[in-house]
Amino acid sequence: MLTAVNEPEQRIKAFNAGADDYLAKPFLPEELIARINRKLEKTPARQPVSKENEFRLGNLKLQFDDLSIEVDGVKCELGQVEYKILNFLLKKRGELVSRQELNDYVWGDELPSDRALDPHITALRKKLQKSHGELKTVYGKGYSIILKDMEN
Repeated sequence: MLTAVNEPEQRIKAFNAGADDYLAKPFLPEELIARINRKLEKTPARQPVSKENEFRLGNLKLQFDDLSIEVDGVKCELGQVEYKILNFLLKKRGELVSRQELNDYVWGDELPSDRALDPHITALRKKLQKSHGELKTVYGKGYSIILKDMEN
């Protein structure tokens, strides 16, 4: 809550009503940003996290060093093409990536066939089933990876 009221009774009422935090005016914008960042750090299923050798999206962790993923701590090996697809889609998470753009990233000028992505997308989708990341296909447009709505 962001409010001009800074009485103890009001703070108690706010927290009892479900407020996560309480910040009274006047405040420093830097403090507000710090509080927001701290809240985001405490919600891993909603906040992508990157480290040098891994990338996380909810319960999905992509390991850069050994071409693997972990879903809820369970390791699963990826083929090189699956790894490239997932890595690229995670870098562009939430964006629609055209089939052509993905083909260019994975194979460059050496595209084996027009449908070369299909079996790899299918295999990757199966490996991601229990993860918070959802591999979406938009027919005729491309692919994206998004954070599943965990409330359903």
